[in-house]
Amino acid sequence: MKKQTDKAGQHKIDLQALKESEARFRSIVLWSPDAIIVTDAKGKIEYMNPAAEGVFNRKVESFIGKDFGLPLVDGESTEIDIFRSGKDPGVGDMHVVETEWLNKKAHLIIIRDITERNKAEQALKKANEELQKLDQLKADFISTVSHELRTPLSITKEGISLVLDKTAGEINEKQEKMLGTARSNIDRLARIIDDLLDISKIEAGKVELKRELVDIAGLIRQVAFSFELSLKERKIELKVNVPEKQLDAFIDPDKTTQVFTNLIGNALKFTYRGYIEISLQEKEKEIACIVADTGSGIDQEDLPKVFSKFQQFGRLPGPGEKGTGLGLAITKGIIELHGGKIWVESKLGEGTKFSFILPKYTTEEIFKEYLNNGMREAIDKKACMTLIVISISEFKKLKQEFSDEKMGAILRSMEGIIKDTLRRKGDVVLKDSGEMVVILADCDKEATLSVENRLKEALDKYLADEKLSGEIKLRFGSAVYPDEAKNDRELIEQAKKG
Repeated sequence: MKKQTDKAGQHKIDLQALKESEARFRSIVLWSPDAIIVTDAKGKIEYMNPAAEGVFNRKVESFIGKDFGLPLVDGESTEIDIFRSGKDPGVGDMHVVETEWLNKKAHLIIIRDITERNKAEQALKKANEELQKLDQLKADFISTVSHELRTPLSITKEGISLVLDKTAGEINEKQEKMLGTARSNIDRLARIIDDLLDISKIEAGKVELKRELVDIAGLIRQVAFSFELSLKERKIELKVNVPEKQLDAFIDPDKTTQVFTNLIGNALKFTYRGYIEISLQEKEKEIACIVADTGSGIDQEDLPKVFSKFQQFGRLPGPGEKGTGLGLAITKGIIELHGGKIWVESKLGEGTKFSFILPKYTTEEIFKEYLNNGMREAIDKKACMTLIVISISEFKKLKQEFSDEKMGAILRSMEGIIKDTLRRKGDVVLKDSGEMVVILADCDKEATLSVENRLKEALDKYLADEKLSGEIKLRFGSAVYPDEAKNDRELIEQAKKG
């Protein structure tokens, strides 16, 4: 008896819950701002909520039993024309779902009025286009003005330098001091112009990297050396933690020098005691660089704006060069052009650490870029480009006979000999497993044969001196673009044939 009572009670609770759920559903449907429509399986309208009147500007009763008139595909969203009450025609986003209605197959259609959203998106798009036009006008203005200022500045500086060198006659000490100040200010103005031009080119996507394999550890040492005098005057220690061995990175050396110069110079501006430290670490797929200092630091709320244009943080009041606030924006732009990433960590009063990574590239990726650049240059100059491939015969067998250390030393020595034998700065040498690749710009077939002979003589002499002539045999092959090959694939195939 008790079980029956419990079941009856549970049944009442279930019915009550069902009624409450149905009431909530009806409330949602009735008061929904979206048009909600139900059709049968053939598309005849069986139900519409009040919002549908506003969307179609017609009474619900006039729709019931009529064909919906549009294709109904489950899960599909489409935009349709709608006629809104008291408003201009608009656009609706219609979504269709297959469902059941009164135990029969049906379509549930939900239509949302997106007219105002579309208008807002169009307005935003137009505003962005206008902003882009303004940015381009600004960039063009900066570029034009900067270029126009460079020539008179150079002439003025040269004139002052001639007077300071006493080419035009003797000058007294006071005149020399005044002219020295003037030349320093011209140099400062030139740096500002260079910064404006750099950021303008980066934003316009007009910076073309001239990447090559560079010993980045050696590059850092050179940049650090250029700051030695300034650091000594400020009594700040410079720590350089880079590998002793050569660490090649595929970078634009001038642009990368600019990055380190900006970061060290920035650290020097805001470090009044302690040290500046430069670190370099080789990882599996990237090269990590850090420039840290014990300077004044940056407030946490300012950190997100560090790489923005015309921003300066941590400068103490008083005299001194303010700069343009573009150095870090330029630095970020250069690193990102290299496919890298930069970020900053800092605490007010404790110092700042800028970290960035540069990707490492395979020999094949580097070779392809050199080759494509060389071919483009040949097309632009209407000249030739040569690919020479020097292969070590039976290289896999030799690797088993020699230790990895000895084979590596032989390859490095051969690479060095090839570089020393080539006479032009633009010539490229790359080594891979069992092969040396040489790319020669502006070199026809006759010149290629002359270069090949020089390389053969130099390498044969090395192998003879090292008593390796009987073990290591070299095979030479070359191809000239565009005379002997029309694309990179043909060029490589032809050169490897010999």
